[in-house]
Amino acid sequence: MSPARTSPSIGLCPLGFLDLSPPRLVELAAEAGFASVGLRTRAATSGGVEYAIHTDTALLRDTRRAVAATGVRVSCVEQIGLFRDTDVAALRPMLEAGAEVGARRVVCSGDDADPAVVAERFAQLCALAADCGMAVDLEFMMFRAVRTVQAAREVVLRSGAANGAIVVDVLHLVRSGGSADDLARLEPRLIGAVQLCDAPL
Repeated sequence: MSPARTSPSIGLCPLGFLDLSPPRLVELAAEAGFASVGLRTRAATSGGVEYAIHTDTALLRDTRRAVAATGVRVSCVEQIGLFRDTDVAALRPMLEAGAEVGARRVVCSGDDADPAVVAERFAQLCALAADCGMAVDLEFMMFRAVRTVQAAREVVLRSGAANGAIVVDVLHLVRSGGSADDLARLEPRLIGAVQLCDAPL
């Protein structure tokens, strides 16, 4: 299989392809001309789909082989919900496995009603990620406690983490009442990734 033939900045998110294992998603991305993929290595909701490469050695091996064969990078692993009772230290195997397949970012969401708690867990996650050579991106969503880009910014800044940033999903931005002007006011260093989605409002 030939390497991906697109700009390295264009990647494929896993949400629309959760029926595909990580190796198959990497192969599909290569066939479609994408340069990278995100991997759902932890369920976003209770009982949701996940491909736990940190507990499945065969899956980890096959994912590494697909990445090497196609040249498609793993941009990030996801998705960690930051609750009051989230045991951040227990997430180390997930991050280490993500780093092993080349991921340099991990995506999380803010799920506690207290912004101070979210900021504290975010700071802990950023410290753990730094040990693995990774950055952390906080994604705001209307159905999470951290719902807006402004709220996400406050959490990241409050955490004080140098490797912390925000995922800007255009769909969530619009759904939360945000605009391009809100993005223009963000410090550039706080934008870790941008997701484009054509789903209806």
